[in-house]
Amino acid sequence: MAGQGTFAIELIEDSPPLDILVLPIGGGGLISGSAIATASLSPKTKIIGVQVESHASLSAFPEAAVTARGGSTIAEGIAVLQIGDHCLQTVSPLLDRVLVVSELQVESAIAHLAEQAKQVSEGAGAAALAAVMTYPEIFSGKRVALPITGGNIGTRIFANTLLRALRRDGRLLSLTLQIPDRPGVLADISTRIGNAGGNIIEVSHQRLFAAPSVQTAELEIMIEARDGTHADEIEADLRRHYHLTRG
Repeated sequence: MAGQGTFAIELIEDSPPLDILVLPIGGGGLISGSAIATASLSPKTKIIGVQVESHASLSAFPEAAVTARGGSTIAEGIAVLQIGDHCLQTVSPLLDRVLVVSELQVESAIAHLAEQAKQVSEGAGAAALAAVMTYPEIFSGKRVALPITGGNIGTRIFANTLLRALRRDGRLLSLTLQIPDRPGVLADISTRIGNAGGNIIEVSHQRLFAAPSVQTAELEIMIEARDGTHADEIEADLRRHYHLTRG
């Protein structure tokens, strides 16, 4: 607690007065030490803790802590089933509330940091930002601080997280089309996508076994769009000419 609490000391000394300090909760050392320091140096600053759904032992705060259900999580650094007893006793009187975020919300925060701040963060390090993004009504108009801690995230997980975020935002559009098996159809589809400003990044063309008829073919295509609205426009144009489903 004492070592991790120096985070809050340095932050408060270097920043204007804070309304809220948002901190992830795992074993409890960071939030406990930071809460002690904040109570001494900036007593008007509220302390809000953040846990991920699968490890939310304080989800019912201020009611008693429980043992979380556990399971895999991208926020491995705070994947602790129960906060330490000493940390809990220390932080409970100083804690304003605890917010719980989902896996997808943490993924969105990781992607936001990479795109907007050009910063790589592991899941636990992005958890506090995930809470701010998920519960804007709590933080709107407030001076808020939070840690972005740790870049210990595997390259595969990081890449998959970014791709999943792009797909949720609509910037990656996955379509499966049933098309006539005749010359020129692929050219027509690619031309329509190109004219609409989309970028084809992956194509799979099945002519033999996937199609429902020997006179048709199945086309799986991944398209990069500017945003969700642009993706909808591309899909709508193709749907006017072909039977398709969106993945």
